[in-house]
Amino acid sequence: MAETADRSIRVAVCSSRRLMRDALAAYLDSRREVTAVCRTATVHGLYSLCLLRRPSVALIDAGLLSVDLVARLHGLHEAHPGVELVVAYTDLRPQAVPAAIQAGMTGLLASACGLEAMLRMLRRRATPIGRTAPDGLALTDRELQIISLLGAGHSVSEMAGLLGISRRTVENHKRRLYAKLGVGSRARRCPGPPRSACCSRTATPRQRAVPHAPRRGAMRWSSSPARRASTWTR
Repeated sequence: MAETADRSIRVAVCSSRRLMRDALAAYLDSRREVTAVCRTATVHGLYSLCLLRRPSVALIDAGLLSVDLVARLHGLHEAHPGVELVVAYTDLRPQAVPAAIQAGMTGLLASACGLEAMLRMLRRRATPIGRTAPDGLALTDRELQIISLLGAGHSVSEMAGLLGISRRTVENHKRRLYAKLGVGSRARRCPGPPRSACCSRTATPRQRAVPHAPRRGAMRWSSSPARRASTWTR
């Protein structure tokens, strides 16, 4: 009975992948303070399960976090405001995170962060006190501002002017934000021309024939291969 009483975090698991759904439920049940009270393959199925099973948190394995999914989850949250939402995603659309923040959904977690990070977020979202307790994964107020401006298409200079901070500070906030959200490299976030197209340059025949001016003490360029190894600048 004591062990059952300790299981204060009731979690509903939602994943379209059966193996993932079962694995998450098994992992949660292995934790002393958590129990997976129900599981479903769809967000629509969560509506009835939240009414019947009364979970404190709904864990959604989203895969791709899109604006459409955010809208459906927002509807679920409005129908069951007492159920906190934790959304684990593997990828996201550019406008999805600002839309989620505007809808009041801040329990977002990149799947790459791992199970322990997911468990920490479940604990934090399970109680009113825990929902406001910051940790290394929580977005700060400034980061929420940055991501909203990013979603609106503002440049670094524009964000710096709007927020009254330096460009370097904006870049630092962006780096921390991308790390928390598990977004890939800058090249994936802001695709541009291939490196070979913008960084490589084909030398002209004259450029290939004329070397740089020799430094003092270095070998002097000579047109004769035999003299190149023996002629030095003094």
